[in-house]
Amino acid sequence: MNILLVDDETSSRSQVADFLRKIGYQVVEKDNGLNALEAFQDGEFQLVLSDNRMPKMSGMQLLNEIRRHPRGRDAAMVIFTAYGDMETAIEALRGGAYDYLLKPINVNELVLLIERVADDLRLKSEHRVLSSNLNDAVTRATEQTRQEMEDLKKAYCQVVGIDEIGVFSESLQAIIQQ
Repeated sequence: MNILLVDDETSSRSQVADFLRKIGYQVVEKDNGLNALEAFQDGEFQLVLSDNRMPKMSGMQLLNEIRRHPRGRDAAMVIFTAYGDMETAIEALRGGAYDYLLKPINVNELVLLIERVADDLRLKSEHRVLSSNLNDAVTRATEQTRQEMEDLKKAYCQVVGIDEIGVFSESLQAIIQQ
């Protein structure tokens, strides 16, 4: 999984990034929301972990900008902050954040969160595949049924003997169609 980690506090960002890399994730680090938005637009990230209070662009502003991006709906975004209040958490979740964490980040909580994100992304991918397969199957079945109906209609007309009769009245054509 590719993770975009955004935090203006260098030491905090480096520690979290090092931990995530050690457990097998690809991590791109950015020190502010503007740089993170640019990286998101240029890259493929399944998860964005962002501090909320940063210069130039807050985590909430970054969340709003990412949600406007075409790939932004598919990426999970988690806001974290050292200044936790219920109002900000609710605003983040209503704005489309996947979750909201408090600093200092508990690594066990972070690992569980990333596993949930990975499961959700896998399920969404499977859903897209299954929906596509279902749509294809319905289209094929509809076309097959349409063809079978045409064949039955032709066979019926031949058996009844109306396949050789010229019908020019619209009402009679409607009756024959039925």
